[in-house]
Amino acid sequence: MSYRTRLMAALGLGALAVLALGGCQGDQRSGGVAAEMAKPVRRIDHLQSVAGNGKVLVAVGAFGAVIVSEDGGATWKRRDLPEGGALIKAAACGDGSFAVLDFGGRLWLGTPDAASWSARQLPPSDAQLDVACTAENRLWVTGARGLLATSRDGGKSWQERSLVSGEA
Repeated sequence: MSYRTRLMAALGLGALAVLALGGCQGDQRSGGVAAEMAKPVRRIDHLQSVAGNGKVLVAVGAFGAVIVSEDGGATWKRRDLPEGGALIKAAACGDGSFAVLDFGGRLWLGTPDAASWSARQLPPSDAQLDVACTAENRLWVTGARGLLATSRDGGKSWQERSLVSGEA
């Protein structure tokens, strides 16, 4: 074996020894990664919006975080969305259900208890920025360049228009 080969082997073994002796320990500063991930509200959530239907509060944020309270905010449970997009706005609808807008161009519809969620694709746009839901469950989405999209059928179809003068 050449000197170079022996040196590389020794360095490799040394690196493995360092990792085995302490390079792969848990994060002891805050109780570890596993403890943080078990919390209903995490340091990384960056909550963006909250909506309530009179029985349930829903707060949404980064990485698909859906944080739910059934007792007026005293305690919270985590109900992450399956595809984990950045959630930017939540709204409550007239029937108690929820509408949540994500940064990737989808609208998530949730049951009144916020336990079940389904995605609806939004019309193509540079950026959707806000969602509202009326007492009649009509959905309204606004966005960049004067976008206004509405749906009367739970997001299955959309009517779009621009609010920019001369582009209606």
